[in-house]
Amino acid sequence: MLNYMTIRSFSGTHDWHPSVLNDTDAHEAGTANNIIWNIEHGFCPRCERPLPKPPEYPAGSRITRCRSIPICGDCGSDEAHQAMEGSDYSSAGSWPLPVEEIEERDTRFRRSRRPGKLTMVDGQLTLIMDDGTTIPVDSPDTGGWAQYGTSEE
Repeated sequence: MLNYMTIRSFSGTHDWHPSVLNDTDAHEAGTANNIIWNIEHGFCPRCERPLPKPPEYPAGSRITRCRSIPICGDCGSDEAHQAMEGSDYSSAGSWPLPVEEIEERDTRFRRSRRPGKLTMVDGQLTLIMDDGTTIPVDSPDTGGWAQYGTSEE
């Protein structure tokens, strides 16, 4: 039996274990072994750049409810950008992704940002921007420990 490294993602409900890939398309697509190898050797399975080292935690990929697949911060941001765009997350079956694709999405996101100010207006949190105001909307379910707690609970 193999002993896998104990790696905890920032948002994961439990430590990384290869069985998490059963909730993805990695086995069908033939990418599971490469994903496991990358994680076990300190690389992001999504882009193959280095994973952060303690005391920093890797992000937890949003492709599983438990968010226990460790990915680098840039890929964590990329999945957040995909969520904000309303697009599907890049599946584990398509990993690794070209770094250029991730950087392209980041550039698009940064260009679309507009300055604003969050403030209370008549007891309601309000976002004020140059072209008007809006009421911020709660984000969708985050998954991971923020939604489901940790396996120790």
